[in-house]
Amino acid sequence: MAVERSSVSSLFNRSDADIVFRSSDGVDFRLHKLVLAMASPVFADMFTLPSHDSEKALSVVDLSEEASTLEDLLVLCYPMERPDFLRLSRLRDALLAAIKYEMTFASNTLKRNLRLFLTSEVSTVPPDSPPEYDSIPAAALAKAHTYRQECVRVALETFGSHQWMVSGPHGRVVTVSRKGNVDTTKSWVWLAAWWEVYSKAAMAKLSLRSLGSVVVHDQLLRHALAGTETCQTCGPKAPLDLKAYAEAVAKRIDEATSKA
Repeated sequence: MAVERSSVSSLFNRSDADIVFRSSDGVDFRLHKLVLAMASPVFADMFTLPSHDSEKALSVVDLSEEASTLEDLLVLCYPMERPDFLRLSRLRDALLAAIKYEMTFASNTLKRNLRLFLTSEVSTVPPDSPPEYDSIPAAALAKAHTYRQECVRVALETFGSHQWMVSGPHGRVVTVSRKGNVDTTKSWVWLAAWWEVYSKAAMAKLSLRSLGSVVVHDQLLRHALAGTETCQTCGPKAPLDLKAYAEAVAKRIDEATSKA
């Protein structure tokens, strides 16, 4: 169906524009040939073609991409804040457009976004997978799956390593008196049922999502601390201690998985 009217992008509506790109859904982008030519050899060649438009009227170029895709792509050409991609389909469309118009720098940026997206989101593949998965090559999915497995292994190994808890720059150390008595009151070493509850639940969650944010989730902490209210020894300091520990180990997990 033909588009009868067009609107103007709120982000790209400069009065000094010398070219207009119109999206497939009828949104006009008032742009600058110099910027576009530097960003894309396809656009640079396009602007060398003779124009039949009036000298006073801006040339309008109809493109096949929707406004959201053009906006995501064009902000990479101008000194503007970069988009946060919350949906794989939107990132995919922007990347395909960048490849189509031979915008190498934009393609590389979007590919880095894709890797970050896979790191944070492709932890599990739901039974009702989104349609975007149909367009991802099997080899790419296999690599993502292998990468996820490695991140899970590293995250669990990091969480299960307790050596750093008894000594380190955090100042929470286990001390031993001359008589051989072990003092753990100032450390992150707990011999308590609530710690066992937290540890098991955290490892179960990490096996599904290898992110540091998993071990600091409020619901996870509240569930583990439910049994400390009646304990005179643990009760007063358990909430603060566990929160401090969870934040510290979360940072360690993210640092370890970033190197996977």
